[in-house]
Amino acid sequence: MLAPYARLAGTERQIALLAAQLVGRGHTVHLLSPVGPMNSSFQAAGASIYEVPLLERRPLAGWLAVVNTLRRLEVDVVHAHAGLELAAAAGIARPRTPRVFTNHGYAATFDYWKDALCLPAIAAHVVTVSRSEAGKLLNYGVSATRLTVIHNGIQPLQCQEAAGADLRNKWQIPAGQMVVGTVGRLEPQKGHGVLLRALKLVEDLPFYAVIIGSGSLEQRLRSQAESLGIHERVRFVGQYQPIAEALSALDIFAFPSLWEPFGLAALEAMSMGLPVLASKVGGLSEFIEHDVSGLLVPAGEPEALANELRRLYSDEALRARLAAGGRQAASPFHAERMAEQYEGVYDELLKAAARPWRRREQQ
Repeated sequence: MLAPYARLAGTERQIALLAAQLVGRGHTVHLLSPVGPMNSSFQAAGASIYEVPLLERRPLAGWLAVVNTLRRLEVDVVHAHAGLELAAAAGIARPRTPRVFTNHGYAATFDYWKDALCLPAIAAHVVTVSRSEAGKLLNYGVSATRLTVIHNGIQPLQCQEAAGADLRNKWQIPAGQMVVGTVGRLEPQKGHGVLLRALKLVEDLPFYAVIIGSGSLEQRLRSQAESLGIHERVRFVGQYQPIAEALSALDIFAFPSLWEPFGLAALEAMSMGLPVLASKVGGLSEFIEHDVSGLLVPAGEPEALANELRRLYSDEALRARLAAGGRQAASPFHAERMAEQYEGVYDELLKAAARPWRRREQQ
């Protein structure tokens, strides 16, 4: 398995979760990854880790390291995640080995066009994490016969009331306040600035905000909160693990992304029973039904977000109904199902190549 990054982000968390599931199903997983904060999670998943340079910083060295490492390993399937360059390296290193590529989503249209142009030559099958992402690749010419949608999987989270109360005290949130929070990298995609503008529009209500995550926009977002005059009610808490503890401090989970291939953090919040308010973009509408399992608003519109925050604040029954509906909607997206579907893809490719698993435990 090939990972393009080792950040604390959704793609890497899915790689670790899939690796753990495959190991649990009797496979050996070799994972090639750059050095990063997710390496410990990769190791905890039971995968054999091979460190390679980050292609983004050292493209030639990283690419050669991937090729040389893959040539040394005995594997039945090569599975590249997110990085087209990794799929290309796998094609050079193991031209006769069935190869799978998972597209975890892109910000730029050009990258979908590049996938459609290059993947037929370097991957036997393509997986997307949502029907939304599959539609984009189909529009650019990827064959439907070589494309499968496998939604991301999760391990359902459990509310930890005592830990949540302790965190509210640690974060100096006064009693009686309603806490809306979000989890995600502090990058343009995640729309944190939209949430801050929405909070300004509901400043007459006792809302506090908790922003969980780190990234390049942190100082800019802090400055925005100050210029809006709401900085005293916004908490930037950085990365926090275990995430279930942080979510347990919230009353509402907001996910104001401007684009989103899937929306893993929102699904995890739903699994724990938080009412979720999210942008109607990408894969989010594939597990959130408006007014049933969550609330969906147009992306980039703070007024719409603020209106729904007002509605959630004033209607306890709505919060309870959405929490129950969200938990039910999240239940099919378990990690075991995801692993079964990936294993099915591997099996089909090996059958097509007339190459049975060398050993059941070999992946």
